Amino acid sequence: MKKALMMGIISLVLLLTTACDKTPKYDLPDLTGMTEQEVKNEFAILPLNLTIEYEGNIQFTDGTFIRYKDYDILDSVEGGSDVVVYIAHNDGLLPDLTGLNIAQIQKLFDGLGYVDIRFSYKEDDAYEEDLFSQYVNHAVGEFVERTEKIEIELYENTITKASESLFISKYIDGDYLKHDVGIELYNPTASPIDLNDYKIAVLHNGELTPSVIIELESFILQPNETYVIVNRGASNRDLTNKADFLSDDLMFDGNDVIQLRYKNNTYIDTFYNLGNRAIIVEKEIQVRAEGTTKGNRSFNLMEWNGFVNNYYEMVGTYPVEIPDTITFVFDQFPFSYVDGGMDLVRLLSITDGDTASFEGINSGVLYSGEARVRFLGIDTPETYPVVQAWGLEAKAYTTERLENATTIYLQSSVYDGKKDNYGRTLGLVWIDGVLLNYDLVKNGYSQNYLSTKTKLVFNNRYLYQWFQDAQEYAIMHNLGIWGS
Repeated sequence: MKKALMMGIISLVLLLTTACDKTPKYDLPDLTGMTEQEVKNEFAILPLNLTIEYEGNIQFTDGTFIRYKDYDILDSVEGGSDVVVYIAHNDGLLPDLTGLNIAQIQKLFDGLGYVDIRFSYKEDDAYEEDLFSQYVNHAVGEFVERTEKIEIELYENTITKASESLFISKYIDGDYLKHDVGIELYNPTASPIDLNDYKIAVLHNGELTPSVIIELESFILQPNETYVIVNRGASNRDLTNKADFLSDDLMFDGNDVIQLRYKNNTYIDTFYNLGNRAIIVEKEIQVRAEGTTKGNRSFNLMEWNGFVNNYYEMVGTYPVEIPDTITFVFDQFPFSYVDGGMDLVRLLSITDGDTASFEGINSGVLYSGEARVRFLGIDTPETYPVVQAWGLEAKAYTTERLENATTIYLQSSVYDGKKDNYGRTLGLVWIDGVLLNYDLVKNGYSQNYLSTKTKLVFNNRYLYQWFQDAQEYAIMHNLGIWGS
């Protein structure tokens, strides 16, 4: 009996001794997304020795958890252990730019607050143009004051310097809601081009890297020939019948960037600039200006001429002749004459370059009585109460045109309303078949103020497209208000 009791006491002592020697363990918490203070709060209730260290890593927000040193999340460690946690600290540390393009780099450094970022280039066709190569005078992770100059070397290619190259000749948005979209390519060179060396990139909603890459098939495009790529799901047969290649992936709306890329992924032409949010071209067909011989990595809408979205007749043909003057075709008006239309009128008086009074002839629909008309889409400089620069010249031009007219027609637009805020009738003024409003813009007497919502159509082009071209013409020739 005594022996059994003694053995029990010994066993209990050994059990207690073993229990006292066993050190508790704790699972390391998941700190993902936590700030430095939140990390400290987590460890305040744990019997662990926390050390905070800082690391530059642009993939994480400044001041937030990156990782454990020597451990992973939920690893078990003994009480009293030393635990090192890395917190992101990018302030003043040059980030690793590997794989980033110039647009991404600029956006990143704008956010970091650096004020003097400069770019230089190194020619190497093995890499995509405008991709990061190296820092010139600094290193990744180096601390640099925000006011200090930072030079960044990027790659450039020989193909972008060629005088002639494959380019986008048409941007087709018949109706993206119905998948009626496409891209036309044109070979301006004297040699055949293998399209297997090219691809189409689509960058949706302001993204700086492609959302979709479309590899082109092996097809030899002969000189002065086009190649049309259309969405396979397009509803309009007039469009799909023009296609050389149907793609399930070619889909874009009014502000998505479309790029033509070479085999090394360098884009050699683009419709819209990287990150575009400002310009929206939708439900239109845009045609590259005649005389284009190569793509442009910097998008300029003035290199393009807009047409109505269902003018598929010209798809597959390049160049496209752009009419010099507007002529009106009655059956193209998208409204009935009782809603506006054209009325024959006679001139009563002229106020200034963009306002005159008329009276209707033959009981016109809208202009049957006297009407003080403000010319649609323009705003010439004032002549009263203050004479502004080019105000008198604009009035003299309008006076000469109206007073020497054989016939004058006024046309209203259901898209702009019949009256302005001052009670004046709004209208287009046709003089002997020529649109005075358009000519005032083209001769530099007014900027273009015609809304893109004005869907009047002339010669398969929306009227606002004509006005956009008229202003560009005046600017290029330094006419009127655009003169130096």
